[in-house]
Amino acid sequence: MEATIIIREAVARDAAACSEIFCGSIRQLCLLDHHGDEALIAGWCKNKTPESVLQWIEQGPPKLFVAQVGTAITAVGGITLPNEVSLNYVSPKFTRQGVSRALLRHMEQALKSHGCEIATLTSTKTALDFYQALGWEIAGELEACYTVEGFPMSKVL
Repeated sequence: MEATIIIREAVARDAAACSEIFCGSIRQLCLLDHHGDEALIAGWCKNKTPESVLQWIEQGPPKLFVAQVGTAITAVGGITLPNEVSLNYVSPKFTRQGVSRALLRHMEQALKSHGCEIATLTSTKTALDFYQALGWEIAGELEACYTVEGFPMSKVL
């Protein structure tokens, strides 16, 4: 039996868990992007402290969502209106369990409910196949994305 995934808006008490997911995901899952370079990892995680995340939750942008399985926060995502999926990170403990997919679908629906017809995001090299499998298309050349490079992508919602 699959665990139930709940997607909800992030609240202040989620800030530390979100920060841990951001940096754990970057460090452990994004090796294709940072190749273990500690300076790149540090630069990428620099704005993902519990304090920064709390500010995003309270003030935005982005509007943050969390995926929860039981009492555990398993993924964090964000949208920036009018059309961007600005964040999508999964805990290394919950990869390949449908958590990030459920979160992305929720964010796509949230953008659509605000009138977005074509959504955008920037994908890491690590996540490129994931997004393409869900209907996202590369929409340009590699570009700067934090301290690494990313692929601009789009999807008709």
